[in-house]
Amino acid sequence: MATDLVRGRRAERFREIDRANLCIRSRLFGSSRSYCLRNKMPLHPFTRRLTTTAFSRIPRFVIVQRRNEEWCIEESRRSQILSPDAPVWFALSANADAQRVKIGRHRSIWRASAGEDIVFVKQFAPPTGLARLKTALVGDPAQREWRAYIEAVSRGVSVVHAIAVGVQGGSKRGSTLISLGVSGAQSLRDFCRRRAPKLAGKVDEFAADETLSALAELVAGSHERGMFHRDGHPGNILVPRDGTATQRAVYMDLLGARFRNGPIPWRWAVRSLAALAHAVMPYTSKSERLRFLREYVRRRASLGRQENSRPIRSRLWRDVESARHAHAKRLARRRDRRIFNDPDYFAWLRPAEGWRACVVLQPSGREMPFEARNWNRTEADWSGRLRALVSTGDDEVSVVDDLTIESQGAPSRAARVRWTLFGSPHRREFLRCHELRHRDRPTELVLAFAERRRFGLIDRTFLVRPTLVPADSLRS
Repeated sequence: MATDLVRGRRAERFREIDRANLCIRSRLFGSSRSYCLRNKMPLHPFTRRLTTTAFSRIPRFVIVQRRNEEWCIEESRRSQILSPDAPVWFALSANADAQRVKIGRHRSIWRASAGEDIVFVKQFAPPTGLARLKTALVGDPAQREWRAYIEAVSRGVSVVHAIAVGVQGGSKRGSTLISLGVSGAQSLRDFCRRRAPKLAGKVDEFAADETLSALAELVAGSHERGMFHRDGHPGNILVPRDGTATQRAVYMDLLGARFRNGPIPWRWAVRSLAALAHAVMPYTSKSERLRFLREYVRRRASLGRQENSRPIRSRLWRDVESARHAHAKRLARRRDRRIFNDPDYFAWLRPAEGWRACVVLQPSGREMPFEARNWNRTEADWSGRLRALVSTGDDEVSVVDDLTIESQGAPSRAARVRWTLFGSPHRREFLRCHELRHRDRPTELVLAFAERRRFGLIDRTFLVRPTLVPADSLRS
C-alpha cells in the first residue's frame, strides 16, 4: 500500500513537472503539438528512474501567465517575483536599482532586489540566425538552463538556487532566468586574483584550506553523480569567502552542463580537471594542485567505487598535466581566431573620414599582473576618444589622459603598397600582442590601432597603449 502511494505521488509530481518545467504549453506560443515538435526533448528532464531521495529534492512549481509573458516559478517565491513592487524583469535597464554586472552578444546579467533577497537575472536576447533555429529545436536558453538546474538538484549537486524562468512572446521574444544570490561567497576567479601572482619563486599558500576542500568536494561530487560542466572555469564557481561560515562551493551557469547515468568517464573527468588547472595555474603552486587532486580522489572514493591509491593519483596527475597542455594550445588557437572577429572582445569603428580602427572592448585572455586597472570599454566610450586621437600629427609618441599614442606615417609609396597588402607594423604589433597574451606570455597590452587610407592605400597608422604605472627597475 505504501509503495502504491509513493508511485502515485511520483506520477503526480511528474505531471506537475511536465506542466511547469518547460512552461511553454499555452496559446501564447502555439498548441501542444507544435510545442512538442519545437522541443524534441522529454517534457521532464529525467532520463533515469528517480529514487525517493532525489524525488524529494525537486521543488514545487507554478505556472503564471500575465500580459505577453509566461513564467514558471518556485511556489514559495511567487509573491517575490510577481508582486507589484517587483522590477519589470524583461526591462531591467529602466530600473534605477538594477545593476548590470555582465554584458555579451546574446545575454546580459543584472543584479536586482526581489523583496528582501538579492537576485541575479540572466536575460537572453531574442534569437537571430542560427540561434533561432536552435531555439526552435531545443527551446530557449533560459529553459535549457532551467532543465539543467532541476537535473542537478535531483542529483544532489551544489548549484545556485534558480527560482524562476520566464519567456516573453511576440516579436520581442526573449527569456529570463532568475537565481538567488549566494551570501558569503565569491567567485573562484576573484579569489585567485587576490593571490600573489606566480611570476617567480614561491607563491603564497591558499588563504584557507577550506577553499581547497570545498572546491574538491564540489568537483568530485558532480563527477561522481554524473554531471559534467563543460564550462566550469573559475568565473562559474563560487567558493566561500575568508572567515565565513558557509564552506560549500557551488556551480553557476549550467547552460553547458551535461548529464549521464552513473559517474562520468575517466576522460571526461581529466578534461574537466585540466581546464580548471589551466585557469588557476598562474595563481597556484604545483604542491597546491597536487593537494587538490589528492583531495579530489579521496572525495570520489568516499562517494563511489573509485579506489584511493597512490597509482590512481599518479595516473590522474600525469593525465591532467598532459591534457592541460593540450587544452592551453587549443584555447589559444580558438582565441586567436576571434581576434578582429568577436564582437564581445573587439570592435571595428570609423572615427573619421578615411580612418578605420580596431579597439579592444575587454582583454581576451588572462589579465597580466602589472596591469593596474580594468581596461574594459564600450564602443560608445571608444568613439569619443578616437575622434580626438585621429588628430595626432606627425610621427610622435604622445600621452593623452591615461593612454599612450604612437603615430606613424608611411615613408614612401612603396611602403604604402606594402602596408596595404601585407599589413602595417602597428597592425602586426596589435596582432602579436594578443597572440602572446592568449599564450599567457607577459606583454604590454595594446588597446587599439587605427589606419587611414587615401586613394585606397594606407598612409598613416597609430597604436594606443595604456600608460603604465611607474614601477621600480629590476636593479632597484
